[in-house]
Amino acid sequence: MTWNLKNLAVPVTTLALALAAAACWSSGFTQAGTGAFIRLTAGSSLVLFALAWSASSLHRLLPDGRWRPVMQARRQLGIAFAISHSYHLLGIVVLFHFVWGDWSEFEVFPGPLIYAAIYAMAFTSNDASVRALGKHWKRLHTVGGYLIWVAFTVSYVGNAVQTGRPQHYLFAAVCVALLLLRVAAWRRQAAS
Repeated sequence: MTWNLKNLAVPVTTLALALAAAACWSSGFTQAGTGAFIRLTAGSSLVLFALAWSASSLHRLLPDGRWRPVMQARRQLGIAFAISHSYHLLGIVVLFHFVWGDWSEFEVFPGPLIYAAIYAMAFTSNDASVRALGKHWKRLHTVGGYLIWVAFTVSYVGNAVQTGRPQHYLFAAVCVALLLLRVAAWRRQAAS
């Protein structure tokens, strides 16, 4: 087995987040530990999503080969993102069920729609699904990617405005940069 990004994305993400869960919850399900875990998984999910979602744009804009490993690992990065965001969902469930014991403040929409997109994309990130779905595969992954991007952007922009924390502004800027990358890559492709 060759040790590269393509082979390491999923197992390293799984192990790292399992260790993070163990560290955050070593003293039980506390609000502080669960909150830290939710923030950590939100950040790791954004990084993995950003790599997977921007890979083709970066490869198109910088065709010198620097981004080829990321482009080749796009599916694995997407699956690693789905794993990371599943841990994030676990943190949310723990927070509402074990820490607060109250689901009355839980906002249902749009979470299930976003998770449906994440899982649909993860479960179809293979050659057999590409063949079986044909042109619908690209539609699913395009629409799903934009839904996830909107969810991250709304969340981080809202958090930045609400809390004023620098990391939220940074993550909101990453979200905006992701869209700008896609627009620039689309414009380059349209011009050629």
